[in-house]
Amino acid sequence: MLLLPFCAVLNAVEQIEIKAAGNLSYDEKAKRVTAEKDVDISSGNFRMTGQMMDIDLDNQFAIASGSVTLKDGESIIYGDRCEYFYSTSTGNVYGAYGYYYPWAFKGDKIFKSKEDLYMGKSQFTTCGLQHPHYYMSVKSAALRPGKSLVAKSAVVKIHDIPVFYYPTYKYSMGERMTSFDIYPGYNTYDGLILKGVYGFPVSMNSYSKLYLDWFQEQGIGKGLEYNYYDPDKIKGTTYLYHVKEEKNQMERWTVKSAHWQKLSPTWSMQGNLNYQSDEYFNKYYFAENWNRLSSDIRSDLAFTRQTSKTNLQLSINRTDVFDPAQNKYVIDQYTLPRLDLTVFQFKPKYSPVYMGLNTSLYRNYSRIGGTEAWNASVDCFVTQQYPVSIRTTITPRLGAVENWRLLMDTQTFVTNYYSALSLRQRINWFTHMEFTHNYRNRTMINSQETDFQANDFGIEANNLSALLYVSQKSSQYLRMGTSYDYRDFRVNNYPTNLSRLAALGTEVYTPLGSKLAVYMNHQYNVEFSSTASFQTEVTYAPSDRASFSMGYFYVATSTDGFQLNNQFNFWLGSKWLIALSLMSQVNGGDIRIIDERLKIYRTLHCWETSATYHKRGEIEEYFFNIGLKIPAPKAKSQAGYDAKHENEFYPWR
Repeated sequence: MLLLPFCAVLNAVEQIEIKAAGNLSYDEKAKRVTAEKDVDISSGNFRMTGQMMDIDLDNQFAIASGSVTLKDGESIIYGDRCEYFYSTSTGNVYGAYGYYYPWAFKGDKIFKSKEDLYMGKSQFTTCGLQHPHYYMSVKSAALRPGKSLVAKSAVVKIHDIPVFYYPTYKYSMGERMTSFDIYPGYNTYDGLILKGVYGFPVSMNSYSKLYLDWFQEQGIGKGLEYNYYDPDKIKGTTYLYHVKEEKNQMERWTVKSAHWQKLSPTWSMQGNLNYQSDEYFNKYYFAENWNRLSSDIRSDLAFTRQTSKTNLQLSINRTDVFDPAQNKYVIDQYTLPRLDLTVFQFKPKYSPVYMGLNTSLYRNYSRIGGTEAWNASVDCFVTQQYPVSIRTTITPRLGAVENWRLLMDTQTFVTNYYSALSLRQRINWFTHMEFTHNYRNRTMINSQETDFQANDFGIEANNLSALLYVSQKSSQYLRMGTSYDYRDFRVNNYPTNLSRLAALGTEVYTPLGSKLAVYMNHQYNVEFSSTASFQTEVTYAPSDRASFSMGYFYVATSTDGFQLNNQFNFWLGSKWLIALSLMSQVNGGDIRIIDERLKIYRTLHCWETSATYHKRGEIEEYFFNIGLKIPAPKAKSQAGYDAKHENEFYPWR
């Protein structure tokens, strides 16, 4: 075997190195090199190998054949024959195949232009087996490494059997990826169901989802979701969905939108828009929302200016309630406009105390009575902390609130004087107790005299509260508190002194090791020595492959008994996941399951599949999903945006 190195200077700038294990000849007049057997040429990031090669040094063009390998930049292509301008990184590869994470591809002909690849009829797959479980057969495709794969007339085939067709398939190979999910299923309200969700990036900081659903009994549902997030500048979402039910020709729809934007270093804007066709929309078409029955909906808009000393807000808000008689939402109340100003606590020069101010002015409409009224209030106060010792602090607060209301042509003024005196005792570095006495009176309308003629003698608050707080770390705390009401009434509201005690509240959250955590909230009625309400949740996660949580909720005044919530998630081996959640209502000996969900997930080599059963009230749902496990680009996130931003607006997902 003979190895002959050959070097030539190209345009006095680039140098190409040519190696061959067989014959190598150079035509100096034509400036052409012919090489045979294990030919290898390279220059910078470019390298090409083959069994036969003809190289035109003047035009920097090479023709290779026989087990050709072309590497230029990050891409590697294999083929039977290659025609390539290595100075411009462009050319054709015939009988080609290659790999660019995560796609393996092959085609009769691939044209390479710089880093981009353009193909005619070709195949793509992410399955790493020699005979892949699936592949996409496409009419044409453009693969832009680090950017995207766009394929036309793509047919997904499983073992050569066509199963799905994309007119255009787009896959992002950058930080933000496209996604497409199909969920076939069945429920007792809609019959057979086929849900489709297509997600795609719109811009650098925004992402959108298109929803197209087919319901056997009800027809076609269409939806759009648009999310955007630019740190410290803007964030928001808009969700639209519409379906015209074929059974009763009823149109059902929803509009949900939330927006926050930084307008300047001090000004920001925030708004929420919520509207829908009827109060049961969520129950049938937005079931992932835990609020199944929406009897009232709220919308608001606010402009806020905040500095280190003040907070100014101009806002409007509106509440609509569903009226069964009209079968639609009607305005229940709105506030337009509303102006709020807060002056944070400040200490005037030479003053021994701090001062603060809160004021508001707003116009309010109420459906009850059909009244419109202007309202205003001004709250002025003074306060100061006095350290008695290294562990004891006393904080007094004195203030007055002036309230004004204009209804029709009648103006009314009511004044409230109030005080608060707090004693805070630190027992150790993680435990403190706080005792606070609150007093607030009320004057008669358009007078400065206390409203002694009222049932409460004009005293709106006169109570002493106590709080015990223990927290060794932020993820662990104990909080206990109650209060005692000293007020007198013309018609006595408190038959005994014990009835003056508010419920003794105890709230605990503590992790018991790294695998077990407990939360409890208990409200105890001291007068009757009974529980007013109780809520607890225990979470146990012995490993990242299993978790369990159990919750209990009880309210003494409820006639429905108490509620149990249980969730189980565990892997059976390395491929099966079982997820079960049950919400039960227990009343005496009667146990009624009000919401249940069972999901079975199976992971395969390049596929994943799941089956879900969900019963909510009288509706039963069955869903089946199968999808590709297409890996995300290396060191990139598969989502088009951070999931926590979506959870801010859709926390039930």
